[in-house]
Formats: sequence, structure tokens, C-alpha cells
Amino acid sequence: MAATKLSQYRAALRHLGDIRLATITDDEASRYALDDAWDASAAFVLRQAPWRFALKHAGLAVAGTRVDGYATSYGYPSDWLRTHAVYQVSNGRECPFDFREVGSASLSVNVSGDVEMRYVSSAFVDPDLSAGAGYPWPEHFSAVHAAYLAFSVAYRVTGDPQAETRMSQLFASLLPEAASIDAIPEDPWLPFQRNGAFLRVIQSVAGEDFWRFALKTVPISVTSGAAEGGFTKRFATPSDWLTTRSLYRLTTDTAYVQSDQRRPFDVREHAGAWHTNAADFYAEYVSSAQAFDSTLWPDLYTTAVLRRLEFEAANLSGDKDALQSAGAAWKDAFATVRKAEANPPDPWFDYQVSGALQRCIPSVMSKGYWRFAFKRLLLNAETDQDAAPTDGAYPYRFTLPADWLKTHAMFIPYDGGEMPFDVREEQGYWRTSTVSFMVRYVSTAALDPLQWPDSLTKAVQAYLDFETAPADAQKNAAEVWVQAISAALAEYGVPEHTWLRFQLDGRYIEAVKHLLGTARWRFAIKTRTLTADATQASDGTISGTLVPNAFGDGSISPSYSAVFQKPGDWYRTIWIYRVITGGPQVNVGRVVREDLDYRDEAGNWHTNWDTIQVRYLSRDGLDSTRCPASFRNAVLAWLEYEEARHDPKLAGVAAGKLSLFKDLQQAAEEEDDTREVPQTDQVGRFVRSRYRNGSYTSSGAGGTAVSTQTILTDDSGETLLTP
Repeated sequence: MAATKLSQYRAALRHLGDIRLATITDDEASRYALDDAWDASAAFVLRQAPWRFALKHAGLAVAGTRVDGYATSYGYPSDWLRTHAVYQVSNGRECPFDFREVGSASLSVNVSGDVEMRYVSSAFVDPDLSAGAGYPWPEHFSAVHAAYLAFSVAYRVTGDPQAETRMSQLFASLLPEAASIDAIPEDPWLPFQRNGAFLRVIQSVAGEDFWRFALKTVPISVTSGAAEGGFTKRFATPSDWLTTRSLYRLTTDTAYVQSDQRRPFDVREHAGAWHTNAADFYAEYVSSAQAFDSTLWPDLYTTAVLRRLEFEAANLSGDKDALQSAGAAWKDAFATVRKAEANPPDPWFDYQVSGALQRCIPSVMSKGYWRFAFKRLLLNAETDQDAAPTDGAYPYRFTLPADWLKTHAMFIPYDGGEMPFDVREEQGYWRTSTVSFMVRYVSTAALDPLQWPDSLTKAVQAYLDFETAPADAQKNAAEVWVQAISAALAEYGVPEHTWLRFQLDGRYIEAVKHLLGTARWRFAIKTRTLTADATQASDGTISGTLVPNAFGDGSISPSYSAVFQKPGDWYRTIWIYRVITGGPQVNVGRVVREDLDYRDEAGNWHTNWDTIQVRYLSRDGLDSTRCPASFRNAVLAWLEYEEARHDPKLAGVAAGKLSLFKDLQQAAEEEDDTREVPQTDQVGRFVRSRYRNGSYTSSGAGGTAVSTQTILTDDSGETLLTP
């Protein structure tokens, strides 16, 4: 039977002595006492628990004065007695949010959209009206209400001071069971929403990982304020920024890189801003607007937030057992949601903001010659050399390009090949005596992550991981780094140029000089007919002009009567001789080349003939464009041998390098002019004996005598000075 107001009066009176009422209007003192206590007692009992039959929910209307720091105030329903939950509805879920209450009149919020409240309504204070609305008072609630109603009128009805105590005890004993049967559980969020713990905890949990539901990516291009730390640009973090996951730029299509790939850049994050030299970039961050919006929370995240709130409440309670249990629950919930709903940290971000990325990029780029960043530059002394004075040994000086990072090769393009030459690289210049040459170098494009192919990007990351790895992980990180850089070099690196290291330290030109002097190389040989610069008669008279040089005043050596200045391109003498074209010792149509007595002294040649033929190695042989491949191969083999010989690490290969050099040198000599004297037709033995009567001088074929000594005439009509 459903409770009525009369039944509740009768039940209360029974608790006080079984005083009965026939009707609700009986003229009894007890009835008047019950009338006076009814409204207050019914409202009080309804507020004791979220009674299922008395609950209502309503969308709140904007009303009242908002609390500072909150955007909007919503008024309570006019029939409100007790709040069970304040929430927003999303996809059938009740989603909590932070609010502040102003008495029992309104609450202030920062959320947008509809605000819902589930509450105990005063519409159910009258059991008759409640039953008429289809929500009769449940039996256990009725019993609790009757006990409290009896307590409210106990002294007035019985005059017994102990009656109140008995009714209070009865009420207290009946309430828990009634609440467990006729009420729903307390909303778990409400206490934390009311005391501010909810806002504090959701802020904390939101910042503990990179939750997918709260991640936001926006383009950043508008500067704000003055940059710090040596950077040129400052970008303010977005207003809803909570924590950064990734800062990156996107690649565009090139020969080596596909578009829209993320690449890191150098940046610092402090004082609510990003400081960098990049003109624009993308920022991926946890948005506070999304992280604090419970309508976006996945179920596992919602559970984790609640467990964190319960853990903090247990910590404040001082109950060690409750704290241990709540702590374990929070730990498990957080681990579960982290695995399911969080993105891992960006592998670059910490390196970017710490400066490690910018510091390590040059280190990685120095490991190879990257073809994606190669540039070629043709230099010519007439148009490109530096205007500043240069070293005498190297008359041309060229300033390194502004985007130069690392030289790969310096060469003279010739006949489809790259010919080495003598050059130095120092103090921001290239110095050389070569008029025109080409440089291939790695440009500063290699330092720009937007230019990096994938394999090189992985290598840079592996290097950063290796550099920061703890001691116990160093070995594994080093292996990963070695594999990564090897893969990048194999895919996009160019091998070290064969000649460059020898060119820049001077070993190249010294090796060429050394090898050039070891044999008679056809490509470098010249033959010239020279006329004496000056001659000296027996009386000491000088005809012609003595030419001083770095080695002397150009005077004629004693016992010789003619001096010859060496050609400017002379490197080494092969043969000095005279040509005999007539006489009985010469066959028809042939010539005889005869050795001459001469002296190489003070930078000149001295002899007793005023006209001579000279065969010599020209300094043109130092020009790599003139030499055959066999000679260049021999030079390289010698350089590698010398390098191995002086490097303890290469001691085991030095012998092999030397053997290779000898083989190549022999091959080069076999290709070229290795004979001291070219093959000629020799005169008869009798005629030769007439010429080989010790040292002698002659005017040469058709020449004039350069001595007043006795003149002999041979069969050909040549005149020469007697010894």
C-alpha cells in the first residue's frame, strides 16, 4: 500500500505511543504538531540521499552572478533540494566539468553548451502528490521519514525528553538500509567538482602524456615580440597551449626528398614562446581546451582521472590501507590509458629545444659527401679571384662560397675527366697557381633538415640517441648509429675524392715531382735548339749578354766558352748534343746526334759550342691535363704507399701499396720514353774515334769559331777547337 500523508502521521505516532488519528483533519494536538513539522521533515529526509523516486534532471538556464574566473552562471531549479550530478551529455555519456557553487542558487562554469543537473526535487515532499505523479514513496524511505517525523514532534507530543533520543537512534538505524535500497549511489565526481580537486587533477593528468583526443596541430607563422637567445624570430604559444609534443617543418618535392615529410629544426621553448630562425612551422601540442573537455575523453581516460581523484582523496584521509588500494588502482588505470590513448613523445623535440640537434647536425654531415647538397663552381683567375694580395707561390686566391660547407673535389675538367692540380685551402680561401679550375663542394643545404633524405634523417636521430644514451645502452646505441650512417652513406653519400686530401696538404705536387724525375716521360719531353746567350774568346772577350739568375751572375764556367740560359719550363735534363747532317759518317738522308761535353752550373748550361740541341723534361709534366692515365695511376699509388708507410694503422698494407706503385710505374715507363738517348744511326768506328779525342770545342755546323786555338777540319767540313 502506497504511503500517504495520513499513513505517515499514523506511523510517527505509533513510534511515540500508538496515538491514532482517524483522519488528516482530526482535532488533535498531535495532528497539529505533525502539520507543523511535516514540510521541514520531508525536505530534510529527501536531502539525505539521492532517492531514486525523487530524482529529476533538468537543463539549467543562465542566471545569477558568475564567480570570478568563470565565464557563465547557471541558476538552480526552483524545486531543487539536493544535487546528485552536474554534467554535460555527449554521445549518451554524462561528462563532468569544473564549477563553483554560489550557495544553493547558482553555479559558475567555463564550459560551453548545455549544462545538465540531476537533483532531488521538492516536488516529492507530499506522498499523495508523488503517488499521483506515478512515483509513490518506497517503503523503506517511508519508514525513515516516519522515524524522523516522530523525532521532530517527540517532545511536543509525549513530553518525554528521552523520546527524541529514541527516535533519533531509530532514524539513524533505518537510514543506511533505506539508502542502499531506495537511493542510487552518490555521483563519484560531485565532491571533487565542488572542492576544486577536479580542475587541479585534470590539469595534472592532461600534462602527463600526449593524449590523442587532446592533440592539436596548427601552422605557426605570425611573430610576436622580440626573439631571445640569438634567434631572429619569436612566436607566442597558442592561447590553449598546454604542452608541446612536436615542432616541425614540411618538406617539398625534390630529387631526393618527397613532399610533406616532417623534419625538425632548431628552436627553444620558454616564457610562453618559441624562439627560432625558421620563418614558419607546425606545432603539435596538447590543447587545454580539448584536454579539459570531458565530452572528448575516452572511457579509459575518464576512469584514470577518477582514480587519480580517489587516490588524492585517500592521501588526505590518512588511511594507509585506503591510500595503498587507491594508489594501486590509479597506477593500473594510468598505465592502461597511456598504452591505449597516448602518443609516444616526438623523437626530436627534446633534442630541438636543448640545442643538441643544432650542435650535432654538423657532426653527422661531416661524415660524408652528400650528393643531395652538392654544388659545382667554375673559377677563373681573370674574373673570380680575390682582389687581396696573395702568396707569391700561389698567385691566385679565391674566396670560399658563402654556402660552402665541405670540399669534395678540386679539378681541371679535361677530356671528360677530372684532373688534379696543386692547391691549398685555408682561412676561407683557395690558393693556387692554376688559372682556371672547378670545385665540387657540399653546400650548407646539407645542414637544412628539409633537404635530408629519409635514411640520413634516421642517421641524425641515431647519432642524437647515441650521444645521449646512458652508459648501459651506449653499445647498442653505437651499433644502431653505425648501421644508420652506413645506410645513409650507401644511398646518398659519394666516396671521398681520390686526390683531394693529397692536393690540400701538398703531397700531390711533391709526388708528381718525385715521379716525374724518376724516368723520361714522353708526355713531358721537349727538344729545343739553343743559341748561346754569351760566348767568350780565348782572350776573355765576351760576346752577347750574360743573364744573371737566382743562382749566379750568369758568367761562363772556366774551361768553357759558351753559356746557355735554361728554358723557363725546364725540369730535368735528358740529353745535350749537336746534330751532324753531313760528312762521310752520315748516311744519305740521315743525321747523327753526338754527345757534347757540358757543365750544368749556376742555373745555366756551359759548353764549347755556340749552338746546341737540348732534350729535357718540361715542367709541363706537372700539368695533369698533359699526363696519361698510367702516370696519374702511378702518382696515386705512390701517395697511398707514403700514406700507409707513415700511418701505424696501415703498416700492414704499406708493402702492398709499394708493390702496386712499382707495377704501375713500370707500366707507365713502358708506355713512355724511358730511353736516355733515342735510337740513331751511328757513324763508323774510325770516324767516331776522330771525334772522341778528349774534350774539344767547335763552332758547330756552319758556325763560327769561338776560339783562336788551332782549328781542325773533319771530313764533313765542320770546324772544331782542338783540345
